[in-house]
Amino acid sequence: MYVGNQKIHLNPGQFVFGRLSAGEELGMSNSTVRNWMMSLKQDSYLDIKSTNKYSVVSIKNWEEYQKQDSKKDSRIKTEKKQNNTNKNDKNEKNKKEALSVLEKYNQIRGTAYKSVNGWFGNYCKYRTTYSVEEIIKAIENTYKFKWWNETVTPTILFRTKNRGGECDNIDFLLNSRPDRSPSDYQLDLVRIQNDN
Repeated sequence: MYVGNQKIHLNPGQFVFGRLSAGEELGMSNSTVRNWMMSLKQDSYLDIKSTNKYSVVSIKNWEEYQKQDSKKDSRIKTEKKQNNTNKNDKNEKNKKEALSVLEKYNQIRGTAYKSVNGWFGNYCKYRTTYSVEEIIKAIENTYKFKWWNETVTPTILFRTKNRGGECDNIDFLLNSRPDRSPSDYQLDLVRIQNDN
């Protein structure tokens, strides 16, 4: 490294330091910068070798800090890898479960759907509220409702939004009367929310 015309050799953990430029960058007075640096030196964090133009600052225990950072980085990478593995495992488990529900859907409805791709994300959202048994009961209940019996597909069943906004089709199929349409049910929900 060069400071002016002078070549300076720096070891790992060393840097060239000038109070004036540090004060400008940090928005501090020169005396405040000097006091902080002296405090760090007195607390044995730094060694400072000064000239009339600059100082070479050496961070004490630099190698030890690097080992700690390396261990920390390694631990963080391991934790991230483990979290990703856990997410992948959970995702695979959920996908197998969704395929099992789809198979049951096909048995109940007499259909032959093969893919969960179009509705898998919504299925996972519903699973935070409903058990597999409740979802299967909702599928069985599609026969009780004319509209559902004529139009239901897995994508429609696991929809979480429709033209009216948020919807919960599983709740509708588990708790509604057969003579009501989804829009009647949604209007009831809006009325209840407005009353509260």
